[in-house]
Amino acid sequence: MADTSEVPVGGGIVANGVLVVQPTSGTFKLFDAACPHKGVLVKPPQDGVAVCPAHASKFNITDGSKITGPTPTGLKELKSEVDGTKIMRLE
Repeated sequence: MADTSEVPVGGGIVANGVLVVQPTSGTFKLFDAACPHKGVLVKPPQDGVAVCPAHASKFNITDGSKITGPTPTGLKELKSEVDGTKIMRLE
């Protein structure tokens, strides 16, 4: 999925429709990057917030929760694990 070195602390990346984040140093989480409102992929987060470019819904990358916007819910967290420097999505 991603290498730990690619994911900044307090931020993240979008890869293959998945939002990969590091809310605090050494803690990695995966979320479905599709905004629950209309399915548009969120942008890579900055300062702990991911934003949907379509209608400006904002999400907290610590838990995927909705901050503001028209989205009905937060982002869906996906199961993951870190093996060495590789962040992997679990089915």
